[in-house]
Amino acid sequence: FPVTITVALDDSGYLWGWGDNNLNQLSGQLNRVSYSSPVQIGSESWTQISAAKNGEFSAGIRDGKLFVWGKGDAGQFGNGLIVANPQAWSKIVRFMSDNTIAIKADGTLWGWGLNTNGRLGLNDVTNRSSPVQISASSWSMITSGYNGLHVMAIRSDGALFVWGASNTSGVHGTNTTIARSSPTQIGSKSWSIVSSSNENAAAIDNNGLLWTWGRNTIGELGDQTTINRSSPVQVGVSSWSYVSVTDGLVYAIRNDGPYRDWE
Repeated sequence: FPVTITVALDDSGYLWGWGDNNLNQLSGQLNRVSYSSPVQIGSESWTQISAAKNGEFSAGIRDGKLFVWGKGDAGQFGNGLIVANPQAWSKIVRFMSDNTIAIKADGTLWGWGLNTNGRLGLNDVTNRSSPVQISASSWSMITSGYNGLHVMAIRSDGALFVWGASNTSGVHGTNTTIARSSPTQIGSKSWSIVSSSNENAAAIDNNGLLWTWGRNTIGELGDQTTINRSSPVQVGVSSWSYVSVTDGLVYAIRNDGPYRDWE
Protein backbone atom coordinates (compact mmCIF):
# COMPACT_ATOMS: atom_id res chain seq x y z
CA PHE A 1 0.00 0.00 0.00
CA PRO A 2 1.19 3.56 -0.51
CA VAL A 3 3.28 5.15 2.19
CA THR A 4 2.70 8.85 2.78
CA ILE A 5 4.81 11.39 4.62
CA THR A 6 5.36 15.12 4.63
CA VAL A 7 8.61 16.85 5.58
CA ALA A 8 9.04 20.60 5.82
CA LEU A 9 11.39 23.34 7.00
CA ASP A 10 10.19 26.23 9.15
CA ASP A 11 11.45 29.81 8.85
CA SER A 12 14.39 29.00 11.13
CA GLY A 13 15.47 26.01 9.04
CA TYR A 14 14.31 23.42 11.57
CA LEU A 15 13.05 20.13 10.16
CA TRP A 16 9.56 18.76 10.83
CA GLY A 17 7.78 15.64 9.63
CA TRP A 18 4.45 13.85 9.87
CA GLY A 19 2.72 10.83 8.39
CA ASP A 20 3.95 7.23 8.10
CA ASN A 21 7.09 6.25 9.98
CA ASN A 22 7.22 2.46 9.52
CA LEU A 23 10.63 2.67 7.80
CA ASN A 24 12.08 5.40 10.04
CA GLN A 25 11.60 7.81 7.15
CA LEU A 26 10.88 10.45 9.82
CA SER A 27 14.47 10.34 11.01
CA GLY A 28 14.87 11.05 14.70
CA GLN A 29 11.54 9.41 15.54
CA LEU A 30 13.03 6.01 16.29
CA ASN A 31 9.83 4.45 17.63
CA ARG A 32 8.39 3.91 14.10
CA VAL A 33 5.13 5.47 15.24
CA SER A 34 3.18 7.41 12.61
CA TYR A 35 2.25 11.02 13.35
CA SER A 36 -0.87 12.94 12.38
CA SER A 37 0.63 16.33 13.24
CA PRO A 38 4.12 17.83 12.76
CA VAL A 39 6.94 16.66 15.05
CA GLN A 40 10.38 18.25 15.07
CA ILE A 41 13.22 16.09 13.73
CA GLY A 42 16.43 16.90 15.58
CA SER A 43 17.57 20.41 16.46
CA GLU A 44 19.81 21.25 13.49
CA SER A 45 19.14 23.85 10.82
CA TRP A 46 18.67 22.58 7.24
CA THR A 47 18.76 24.32 3.85
CA GLN A 48 16.71 21.84 1.79
CA ILE A 49 14.50 18.80 2.41
CA SER A 50 12.71 16.37 0.11
CA ALA A 51 10.71 13.17 0.55
CA ALA A 52 10.47 10.28 -1.89
CA LYS A 53 7.25 10.40 -3.82
CA ASN A 54 5.93 7.20 -2.28
CA GLY A 55 7.13 8.33 1.14
CA GLU A 56 9.62 5.53 1.83
CA PHE A 57 12.69 7.69 2.47
CA SER A 58 13.74 11.30 2.91
CA ALA A 59 16.81 13.36 2.10
CA GLY A 60 18.04 16.71 3.30
CA ILE A 61 20.98 19.08 2.94
CA ARG A 62 22.63 20.50 6.05
CA ASP A 63 25.92 22.44 6.08
CA GLY A 64 26.45 21.32 2.49
CA LYS A 65 26.19 17.63 3.44
CA LEU A 66 23.51 15.34 2.02
CA PHE A 67 21.69 13.07 4.49
CA VAL A 68 19.37 10.20 3.52
CA TRP A 69 17.19 8.05 5.79
CA GLY A 70 14.38 5.49 5.60
CA LYS A 71 14.25 2.63 3.07
CA GLY A 72 17.61 1.97 1.41
CA ASP A 73 17.41 -1.39 -0.35
CA ALA A 74 18.17 -0.07 -3.86
CA GLY A 75 21.32 1.88 -3.03
CA GLN A 76 19.51 5.21 -2.77
CA PHE A 77 21.48 6.06 0.39
CA GLY A 78 24.50 6.61 -1.81
CA ASN A 79 26.88 4.56 0.33
CA GLY A 80 24.66 2.36 2.51
CA LEU A 81 24.94 4.81 5.40
CA ILE A 82 22.90 7.74 6.66
CA VAL A 83 25.20 10.33 5.08
CA ALA A 84 25.48 10.13 1.30
CA ASN A 85 28.97 11.16 0.17
CA PRO A 86 29.56 14.07 2.60
CA GLN A 87 30.59 16.76 0.14
CA ALA A 88 29.09 20.10 -0.76
CA TRP A 89 25.57 19.62 -2.20
CA SER A 90 22.99 22.23 -3.15
CA LYS A 91 19.81 20.63 -4.57
CA ILE A 92 17.90 17.32 -4.49
CA VAL A 93 15.39 16.17 -7.08
CA ARG A 94 11.83 15.37 -6.05
CA PHE A 95 12.55 11.65 -6.18
CA MET A 96 10.94 8.21 -6.06
CA SER A 97 11.94 5.67 -3.40
CA ASP A 98 14.47 3.77 -5.53
CA ASN A 99 16.86 6.43 -6.83
CA THR A 100 18.18 9.90 -6.13
CA ILE A 101 19.41 12.70 -8.39
CA ALA A 102 21.19 15.69 -6.84
CA ILE A 103 23.26 18.75 -7.75
CA LYS A 104 26.51 19.54 -5.96
CA ALA A 105 27.49 23.05 -4.95
CA ASP A 106 29.73 23.26 -8.04
CA GLY A 107 26.68 22.61 -10.26
CA THR A 108 27.62 19.08 -11.34
CA LEU A 109 24.84 16.51 -11.59
CA TRP A 110 24.97 13.13 -9.81
CA GLY A 111 22.73 10.06 -9.52
CA TRP A 112 22.54 6.78 -7.62
CA GLY A 113 20.17 3.93 -6.76
CA LEU A 114 17.94 1.92 -9.10
CA ASN A 115 18.68 2.48 -12.80
CA THR A 116 15.88 0.62 -14.54
CA ASN A 117 15.35 1.94 -18.09
CA GLY A 118 18.29 4.31 -17.71
CA ARG A 119 16.61 6.63 -15.24
CA LEU A 120 20.03 7.72 -13.86
CA GLY A 121 21.02 9.14 -17.24
CA LEU A 122 24.28 7.19 -17.44
CA ASN A 123 23.55 5.51 -20.80
CA ASP A 124 23.23 2.10 -19.15
CA VAL A 125 20.85 0.20 -16.82
CA THR A 126 23.34 -0.65 -14.05
CA ASN A 127 22.25 0.20 -10.49
CA ARG A 128 24.59 2.42 -8.44
CA SER A 129 25.06 2.28 -4.66
CA SER A 130 27.21 5.42 -4.56
CA PRO A 131 26.89 8.78 -6.37
CA VAL A 132 28.02 8.73 -10.02
CA GLN A 133 28.44 11.91 -12.03
CA ILE A 134 25.88 12.26 -14.81
CA SER A 135 27.34 15.36 -16.41
CA ALA A 136 30.32 17.64 -15.92
CA SER A 137 28.20 20.63 -16.95
CA SER A 138 26.78 23.06 -14.44
CA TRP A 139 23.05 22.60 -13.69
CA SER A 140 20.48 24.82 -12.00
CA MET A 141 17.25 22.79 -11.62
CA ILE A 142 16.03 19.18 -11.64
CA THR A 143 12.62 17.51 -11.50
CA SER A 144 11.14 14.08 -12.21
CA GLY A 145 7.93 12.26 -12.93
CA TYR A 146 6.01 10.84 -9.97
CA ASN A 147 7.40 7.32 -10.44
CA GLY A 148 10.97 8.55 -10.98
CA LEU A 149 11.25 6.84 -14.37
CA HIS A 150 12.30 10.03 -16.14
CA VAL A 151 14.20 13.13 -15.08
CA MET A 152 14.31 16.66 -16.49
CA ALA A 153 17.07 19.16 -15.73
CA ILE A 154 17.92 22.71 -16.72
CA ARG A 155 21.57 23.40 -17.41
CA SER A 156 23.07 26.67 -16.17
CA ASP A 157 22.95 28.07 -19.71
CA GLY A 158 19.16 27.50 -19.78
CA ALA A 159 19.14 24.39 -21.98
CA LEU A 160 16.58 21.74 -20.93
CA PHE A 161 17.39 18.01 -20.95
CA VAL A 162 15.44 14.79 -20.30
CA TRP A 163 16.24 11.11 -19.82
CA GLY A 164 14.69 7.86 -18.61
CA ALA A 165 11.69 5.78 -19.60
CA SER A 166 7.93 6.41 -19.66
CA ASN A 167 7.69 8.40 -22.88
CA THR A 168 4.65 6.81 -24.50
CA SER A 169 2.70 10.07 -24.28
CA GLY A 170 5.58 12.21 -25.52
CA VAL A 171 6.33 13.64 -22.05
CA HIS A 172 10.03 13.80 -22.92
CA GLY A 173 9.26 16.66 -25.29
CA THR A 174 11.75 15.43 -27.91
CA ASN A 175 9.16 15.05 -30.71
CA THR A 176 9.32 11.26 -30.36
CA THR A 177 7.98 8.58 -28.01
CA ILE A 178 11.41 6.98 -27.62
CA ALA A 179 12.85 6.58 -24.12
CA ARG A 180 16.37 7.90 -23.45
CA SER A 181 19.04 6.55 -21.09
CA SER A 182 21.28 9.64 -21.32
CA PRO A 183 20.46 13.38 -21.25
CA THR A 184 18.74 14.54 -24.45
CA GLN A 185 18.02 18.21 -25.12
CA ILE A 186 14.42 19.43 -25.45
CA GLY A 187 14.29 22.03 -28.23
CA SER A 188 16.70 24.96 -28.38
CA LYS A 189 15.06 27.50 -26.07
CA SER A 190 16.47 28.88 -22.84
CA TRP A 191 14.35 27.89 -19.82
CA SER A 192 13.98 29.08 -16.23
CA ILE A 193 11.53 26.61 -14.62
CA VAL A 194 10.43 23.06 -15.44
CA SER A 195 8.02 20.68 -13.70
CA SER A 196 7.00 17.15 -14.66
CA SER A 197 4.59 14.38 -13.69
CA ASN A 198 4.39 10.83 -15.06
CA GLU A 199 2.82 11.88 -18.36
CA ASN A 200 2.83 15.70 -18.52
CA ALA A 201 5.41 18.46 -18.32
CA ALA A 202 5.40 22.24 -18.30
CA ALA A 203 8.15 24.85 -18.41
CA ILE A 204 8.60 28.61 -18.48
CA ASP A 205 11.16 30.03 -20.88
CA ASN A 206 13.41 32.99 -20.12
CA ASN A 207 10.87 35.33 -21.73
CA GLY A 208 8.22 34.24 -19.22
CA LEU A 209 6.20 32.25 -21.76
CA LEU A 210 4.54 29.00 -20.64
CA TRP A 211 4.91 25.75 -22.60
CA THR A 212 3.36 22.31 -22.00
CA TRP A 213 3.69 18.84 -23.53
CA GLY A 214 2.83 15.16 -22.99
CA ARG A 215 -0.55 13.56 -22.33
CA ASN A 216 -3.57 15.76 -23.00
CA THR A 217 -6.58 13.45 -22.78
CA ILE A 218 -8.58 15.77 -20.50
CA GLY A 219 -7.10 19.07 -21.67
CA GLU A 220 -4.39 19.16 -19.03
CA LEU A 221 -1.96 20.95 -21.39
CA GLY A 222 -4.18 24.04 -21.52
CA ASP A 223 -3.90 24.43 -25.30
CA GLN A 224 -7.66 24.14 -25.89
CA THR A 225 -7.30 20.65 -27.39
CA THR A 226 -7.20 17.07 -26.13
CA ILE A 227 -4.32 16.07 -28.41
CA ASN A 228 -1.16 14.61 -26.89
CA ARG A 229 1.96 16.64 -27.64
CA SER A 230 5.46 15.18 -27.99
CA SER A 231 7.13 18.60 -28.15
CA PRO A 232 6.44 21.85 -26.24
CA VAL A 233 3.41 23.94 -27.26
CA GLN A 234 2.91 27.51 -26.09
CA VAL A 235 -0.01 28.23 -23.74
CA GLY A 236 -1.45 31.69 -24.44
CA VAL A 237 0.69 34.82 -24.67
CA SER A 238 0.81 35.85 -20.99
CA SER A 239 3.98 36.14 -18.95
CA TRP A 240 4.31 33.59 -16.11
CA SER A 241 6.52 33.30 -13.02
CA TYR A 242 5.88 29.79 -11.68
CA VAL A 243 4.50 26.42 -12.79
CA SER A 244 3.95 23.06 -11.09
CA VAL A 245 2.62 19.82 -12.59
CA THR A 246 0.84 16.84 -11.07
CA ASP A 247 -0.84 14.04 -13.03
CA GLY A 248 -3.83 15.62 -14.72
CA LEU A 249 -3.29 19.17 -13.39
CA VAL A 250 -1.05 22.14 -14.14
CA TYR A 251 -0.77 25.00 -11.65
CA ALA A 252 0.76 28.29 -12.71
CA ILE A 253 1.20 31.86 -11.48
CA ARG A 254 0.90 34.61 -14.04
CA ASN A 255 3.05 37.72 -13.66
CA ASP A 256 -0.01 39.97 -13.34
CA GLY A 257 -0.88 38.14 -10.13
CA PRO A 258 -3.93 35.85 -10.40
CA TYR A 259 -3.52 32.16 -9.61
CA ARG A 260 -4.55 29.86 -12.43
CA ASP A 261 -5.22 26.18 -12.74
CA TRP A 262 -6.81 24.03 -15.36
CA GLU A 263 -7.57 20.39 -15.84
